[in-house]
Amino acid sequence: MIITEVYEAQINVDSEMSLWTRNLESISFVSKTIGWGIGSGQVLFTQDAGDNWVNLFKDDNIIPYSHAHRIFCVTEQECWIPGFFKNECCYTKDCGKSWNVKKMGDNIYPKDIFFLNSSFGWIIGNEGGYKSKKAEIHLTKDGGITWGRTFLNLIGMPIKLLFINELCGWVLDNFLANDEDSFESNLYYTKDSGRTWKRVTNFNKQILDFTVINDKKLIVVGENGFISCS
Repeated sequence: MIITEVYEAQINVDSEMSLWTRNLESISFVSKTIGWGIGSGQVLFTQDAGDNWVNLFKDDNIIPYSHAHRIFCVTEQECWIPGFFKNECCYTKDCGKSWNVKKMGDNIYPKDIFFLNSSFGWIIGNEGGYKSKKAEIHLTKDGGITWGRTFLNLIGMPIKLLFINELCGWVLDNFLANDEDSFESNLYYTKDSGRTWKRVTNFNKQILDFTVINDKKLIVVGENGFISCS
């Protein structure tokens, strides 16, 4: 395999002469050719399997202040960005020609989003800190037209959300350990579309990501090269 660089973001300097580096943190592909990327205020789009990328917001001076770290493609036309500005999600249904806003609520910062199909989707967020115990999950069954809200009793900050069908899903949170110098993580499970959650296990280290193979097998990865599977 030969790795070839196909895009490099410009480094910006704002009016106060502060230097903005422009990191990319998440990508999502909905087909072999259509994909999106997000990070440091950039929203990138490709329609040729990643050979060429276009930054849809390259001339907007406000975008570097974006809080977005995740992006999720639903269809070739529809894409959602949780946490674009504080308590807002930004989404397009026309391949980036126009953008709309979905607000989670006062002082709730969206952390992750997952769509099972063009109808069923979830957004999860909290007040923003690792010690915050006020978290919410929002569920849509009509493609984002209407949303239901459920309050969650999580210990820390939710960082990832994943469902395998309309009922069964998992949430991962990170929280400060008792020494406040390290992190731990909890994995939660729901079988009623996110209305109620049960803690499955605790990890005495920071888990950064997970994937679901089936309803009985999960793989998690974390700090210091940690990998574990159920």
